[in-house]
Amino acid sequence: MQFQLLKKSKILQAIHRLAMEQRGEIYLVGGAVRDFLLERSLGKDFDFVLPGNAADLSKEFSQEMGGKAFLLDDVFGTWRVVIRLKGEKTAVDFCSMQGGDIFADLRQRDFTVNSLAIRLPDIFRNEKPLLVDPLGGLSDLRNGILRANSEDSLRQDPLRLLRAFRFASTLGMKIEEETLGAIRRNCSLIRKSARERVRCEFFISLH
Repeated sequence: MQFQLLKKSKILQAIHRLAMEQRGEIYLVGGAVRDFLLERSLGKDFDFVLPGNAADLSKEFSQEMGGKAFLLDDVFGTWRVVIRLKGEKTAVDFCSMQGGDIFADLRQRDFTVNSLAIRLPDIFRNEKPLLVDPLGGLSDLRNGILRANSEDSLRQDPLRLLRAFRFASTLGMKIEEETLGAIRRNCSLIRKSARERVRCEFFISLH
């Protein structure tokens, strides 16, 4: 794995510089880690998890990069910073850690291949950084399997029922049988999702 490529990211460099003294453990999580392991472009979305309130770091990062910071989700304490890199919008999310540690946080996410994390300071050390993978996401990634973390994780955010098909399509993966069964059993819950979120999901799928 060419972890050296991560060191070249201006986003990772800026957050590491701002956070390395006062923020404690910060993790790059989710899709950016997944796409890197697949040797895909890091894309335009980055997610970071940190202990405590994410507001201060998001505002400092926004000021550093000339972006705009705003509260995205009050329940989970998620802040988003929108910046422009090479003329294109990039979204960077900062979320307060859910549960007692990074392992508990990752288990609450949607699919195993998105429940991967790398401790940010480790990226800028000479050694190969340790991949945090409590649910076997790397194995599923290598085998092309999309697996829900649990049926409860799908129920907690019914939009994940739609996302399963988007991820399966864009990542070229097969939805495993237990996950398909859980989607069928809970398909009616999609009505509980805000129309705007459902519309956005379809829009992403079409692009």
